[in-house]
Amino acid sequence: MSHSMPCAVKLSFSQEQLRTVQDPTNSVREFSKSYPALNDRRQQLPAWQGVSQFFEAFERPQVALVSAETGSGKSTQLPQACAHLLEGLGCAGKVFITQPLCLAARSVVERLAEEMDDRLGGIVGLQMKGLSVMPKYSIKARIQVFTDKFLIAKLSRDPLLSDCGVVMVDEVHERGVNIDILLGFLRLGTGVAVSSALSMNQADAQLIPIRPDLHVICMSATGNNATLLEHFAAFRPELVVIPGVPKTIHHHFRLFTPHSWMESTFQTIRQIVTDILKTYPPGDILIFCPGEGEIHQLCDTLKLLYDTVPETAKFKVLKLYRTLPKIEQDQVMDESMICNTVEQHIFSAASGFNGIQK
Repeated sequence: MSHSMPCAVKLSFSQEQLRTVQDPTNSVREFSKSYPALNDRRQQLPAWQGVSQFFEAFERPQVALVSAETGSGKSTQLPQACAHLLEGLGCAGKVFITQPLCLAARSVVERLAEEMDDRLGGIVGLQMKGLSVMPKYSIKARIQVFTDKFLIAKLSRDPLLSDCGVVMVDEVHERGVNIDILLGFLRLGTGVAVSSALSMNQADAQLIPIRPDLHVICMSATGNNATLLEHFAAFRPELVVIPGVPKTIHHHFRLFTPHSWMESTFQTIRQIVTDILKTYPPGDILIFCPGEGEIHQLCDTLKLLYDTVPETAKFKVLKLYRTLPKIEQDQVMDESMICNTVEQHIFSAASGFNGIQK
């Protein structure tokens, strides 16, 4: 039984080609008024500027590892570049991108839809726990965002990923159970399911050799890639390093060890809020707490501070944790809001926030 490939092509795309395909003046399509400014801003991102370097890694192998710091734009720019390339070549394969957490998946897919000047469910789809927004007509879909668990479920139903041309595993450095299972499936296949689909021996049923048209990209925000390189060593993976956005970080330490982290945090926030106009640039405050209970406790305490500060130093307290309702999560992710945010530690490595100064 032969496998019908979405498109057996070598990935080759340059920065200039990406600029042309995203340029609203070169298209007969009508773009929104906000698109030109957004298009200009994203061209400043390191991942957008590194597109040519990224695709050079695919001259030979099917597997590439991308090491790019937080804020580089890797989660949004590289999937779009792959989608534009496949579409331009007339390939049917879609770009699949995974995120370890629901909040990160929603944030990425909404940004992708905005940058592609389309609505969610148009050419960009999302599948995660409690939310599935997929294009009505599958042929129109170019990018599909999944949480890791949902792509694993798709592999169990379609072990060949028959409608996928590029699969991108983002935040792979987090190495949770689902990410490790997904990496195993991508390297080894799903065993019995693949061999049954192709009527071949289970030992020979490795996904990547069976799908020479499938490209696997693992993206990490850390420089520790030795384990991944070893994991995919049989496929001679290329490592692409994309720099992040340079930021100056200042560390300030308390002069004494506090007896209560809650009291210490409250006093620190009070000092920042009091001095915010004199000492600190405009921006938000991000606080990591041990758990959901501590988040609620600290928020209640900070609300008492609100009435004691001058009008020029007023602030808004927002909570963020895994089970928070979507509408409240959207408030936190809205970059137009200047606020003080209390966040549970579980999101520390999975979400990027603009405007954080303290």
